[in-house]
Amino acid sequence: MSSILVTGLKGGVGRTTVAEALRFVADKEGFVVDVLDGHARLNCDLRKKAAGADLALIVVEAGVFGQLDIGFLAAEMLKDNTRCAVLVNKAREEADLSLLDLLKELNIPYAGSIPFNRYFAYELSEGKVLSEEDQKTYKLMQDVLALAAATEV
Repeated sequence: MSSILVTGLKGGVGRTTVAEALRFVADKEGFVVDVLDGHARLNCDLRKKAAGADLALIVVEAGVFGQLDIGFLAAEMLKDNTRCAVLVNKAREEADLSLLDLLKELNIPYAGSIPFNRYFAYELSEGKVLSEEDQKTYKLMQDVLALAAATEV
């Protein structure tokens, strides 16, 4: 069984949204994966989960704060040889080129992005799973699962 740690330094909603979307797609597609919803703080429990994970999916928002989150979390994850990928939540319409440049510099894969969408916010407030409601998010979660299953990034 592979495992994916979904983590990020912002509050829990974005990480939980992605973790639930991954669980939904894994179940539908028959992936055997343990999706670990990480904490917003770098603590002993998060380090323990990261050490056992096949992939740490760092969920950030676009912009300078997302870049800071990537730099901080990736340094910790990579220090323990945990493979990382980054997913941008609430993405703007245009690509965040400086964030993409940072990922290239750190040799961390860009998994993709979930755009900010008021409809998504409404659906999530109703307790729905985003990958069930949106086909692009479903495909994005398939890609993340495939990345976790890959032996090399």
